[in-house]
Amino acid sequence: MKERNIQNTIRLNCSKGNTRLFNNDQGVAELNGRKIAYGLGKGSTDLVGVHSIVVTPELVGQRIGLAVFAEVKTATGVVKQHQKDFMKVMRDLGCISGVVRSTEDMQKLLEGKK
Repeated sequence: MKERNIQNTIRLNCSKGNTRLFNNDQGVAELNGRKIAYGLGKGSTDLVGVHSIVVTPELVGQRIGLAVFAEVKTATGVVKQHQKDFMKVMRDLGCISGVVRSTEDMQKLLEGKK
């Protein structure tokens, strides 16, 4: 299965309940002779989103949204160093971030088991 198909399957299956995921396409387009970069930047992940949790005990009852950054790869896909670096920064900032190769991987990432 192609990476884009895996990405769409994960997004559709996991973007419900307390989680919303969005495609983060990246690249450069030319418009009127000018190059325009789009996406969140070099190394940013294929999927970005929010996973809502309830924090206890200090913030009992308040809902907090954690940023989610998931790099989608095929079973044999290789993660580039700049992608690893981006995900590490996001994890260090308290976000949910990692490599996923299936819906099951994404669910484990969201549950903190990956």
